[in-house]
Amino acid sequence: MSNEPFAVLLADDVIDAEVPVLKQMMQVFEQVQCSVIATQIVEGKAISAYGVLDAKPVPGNSRLYEIRNMVEKPRFEDAPSNLAIIADTF
Repeated sequence: MSNEPFAVLLADDVIDAEVPVLKQMMQVFEQVQCSVIATQIVEGKAISAYGVLDAKPVPGNSRLYEIRNMVEKPRFEDAPSNLAIIADTF
């Protein structure tokens, strides 16, 4: 076992982006040197199909959040945010 970074890709989410999401996540990891989770905004009751973050914005960076907790498939009424988990790097 080594201390090399690795990624967990969730096969049920495919993202078409000009800069591949995994590359973006690796760049963020290089900056912050801690686990990174990609999210997407999910509005309404569809949030119940996802893991959801309870997170607060990182001051000075509109794209980064500090994660307080994660909730797996919460009821719409109990979802801590609209930030759904779509990929991880550690």
